[in-house]
Amino acid sequence: MYRSYDTPALSEEDVVLQPFSQAFRLTAGERWENSRVGFETYVRGIGDQTQRGPGFRDASRVYYAYLDLVYGRRHPLDLRVGRQTLTTGGDLVAFDGARLRYRGPLFVGLEVFGGTTVSGFGAVTPQGIGEGGGSTIAGGSTGGLQLFLTGVSETQARLGFRRIDRDGAVDREDLVADFAQRFGRFRVYGSGEFSTLLMQPEEGTLGTSVFAGYGTFAELEGFHYTPIFGASSIFNVFNIEPYDEIRLRVRTTQRWGRIGAYVKLGHAMYGDGETSENVGLGGSWRASPRVSFGARTFFSTGYQGERTGASAETNLKLLDGGRLQLILGGTWAMAENTLLTTNSGTYLSAMGGIAYVVPDRAELSILAEQFADAYTSGDPRLTASFRFRFGAGYARTKGLDPSQRRVSP
Repeated sequence: MYRSYDTPALSEEDVVLQPFSQAFRLTAGERWENSRVGFETYVRGIGDQTQRGPGFRDASRVYYAYLDLVYGRRHPLDLRVGRQTLTTGGDLVAFDGARLRYRGPLFVGLEVFGGTTVSGFGAVTPQGIGEGGGSTIAGGSTGGLQLFLTGVSETQARLGFRRIDRDGAVDREDLVADFAQRFGRFRVYGSGEFSTLLMQPEEGTLGTSVFAGYGTFAELEGFHYTPIFGASSIFNVFNIEPYDEIRLRVRTTQRWGRIGAYVKLGHAMYGDGETSENVGLGGSWRASPRVSFGARTFFSTGYQGERTGASAETNLKLLDGGRLQLILGGTWAMAENTLLTTNSGTYLSAMGGIAYVVPDRAELSILAEQFADAYTSGDPRLTASFRFRFGAGYARTKGLDPSQRRVSP
């Protein structure tokens, strides 16, 4: 259950253990004619007994735990209360509070949110690292609003404002916007984020995708990012250069979904004139209803060094009509980091496990992964998961007459 990390610079007493962890996810809801109530949470607990470890309370996470209340069908009013995350522009804001969303009759919707920020992504207690500010650091208050387009076919658009206060002063204040428009087989999209405190753009994306026919999609995207931190962050004293990247992605599915493949190409440019290139390839093959394979490889070179790797896995459906599944896989990677030389080396892992699946109901899986490299030692890492879907509505549909079969789980 433990995996230990070791590097040539550490003695045996300095080995750090990755402890046993467990996660719990729950989703429940009930629907009426014009309203719906739902609750969802995801919690992870870590039992850390090492002297160097942060302890159970500091290491545990409540990623989200919120209550949803929805009323209305044509113009619904949606209220979410509790710990939640919200995407504004290209950022993810984690907070404890409330979010109200209304889709109005005039093709315009309104979203308002507010609360207190959360350390990291769901930390139970505030974290001491990086407490200089930002959207995912505890101790601040956040709020904002967004206007979005609704009820317009083939078109999406959103414009919003977000602000974070900390220690009685403004920490972050941003304008965010995104859009998407479809023209037949083509789709054009973009997003942007602008800091009103520094009066400069933070990040932006502009891209287009096209359905080329025969199950093939192509996407070309440009991305710009300028690191900007909270007003009180220590990182503001450093000269951090912007980052730009052009990405091309092509994916295809053939033979009625039995064969799939993709390729990704990227060219990155940094503020000091450095560049890097990256390539990714992958594919999948469903040889029969009971046997499937997948493989992928990647390569990058240029700024900060080189990385090469590959992985493969297979899924075999065995007994009980294919409900019992055998999963096997492995990973190989080699890195040469010119900035952090201690991270250079070769990494290997092998994975194996079993899963039992009841379609639309439950899934139980147990996976074991063994690592073999200069930085990892110890017992295999074990991962066990159990998923169960339940709902009285699913069972009641069997006993209803055709005119009443509207109940869903």
